[in-house]
Amino acid sequence: MTDGAGGAFVIVDGVAVGTSYTSSVTWLGFQISSAYPDADIYPHYTGVLTRTDGRPHGPAIQQVQWQNRPAMQISRRSNRRDASVDNVALKAERIRRWLADQ
Repeated sequence: MTDGAGGAFVIVDGVAVGTSYTSSVTWLGFQISSAYPDADIYPHYTGVLTRTDGRPHGPAIQQVQWQNRPAMQISRRSNRRDASVDNVALKAERIRRWLADQ
């Protein structure tokens, strides 16, 4: 859906995040700003996930409201981002893999 500023909000359903969470599938959301591809896609959001080992999430994750839904905000900036190579799908997959490795 449009963000009203030349970009878009995206929500992808059915994203597998692995067995480290009580729900192995969630949604992944993010905003593509009007500055894309020159701007990083940051932060990302998922449904609220609970770790199966009972440990708290690290400092890169916090609980928030996003698009009128409870969410976890995942702050994983791409410091060495190359706009000619990195794209929305690649960043989303890196976030998914990072979650699965937690």
